[in-house]
Amino acid sequence: MFDPATCGYPFKSNFDKRTLERLLNQFEGEVKRESDRKLAFELRSQILNSAIPSITKQTFNRLAKWCKTDGIYGDAMQVAQRISEILFGRIIDRSLIGV
Repeated sequence: MFDPATCGYPFKSNFDKRTLERLLNQFEGEVKRESDRKLAFELRSQILNSAIPSITKQTFNRLAKWCKTDGIYGDAMQVAQRISEILFGRIIDRSLIGV
């Protein structure tokens, strides 16, 4: 199992689940393509709908990419950054983790 703390992002277990759900819904509304909604689906499955919340490395990397993007995805990027802050206390820096 992947531990985001190994990348310098310890998982905050005391996050507000209602706020996270609201942000995931907002993210889904901001993305342009159906395939981009995969991040919200994965986060719901791995964190909100799991007995033991965790995140895979693939989902962590996907969130990191969304935390620093540009163009038509700027609004979704801002939501991804807030999701990162809720889960890890700060915005994932994709350049520091190499994605």
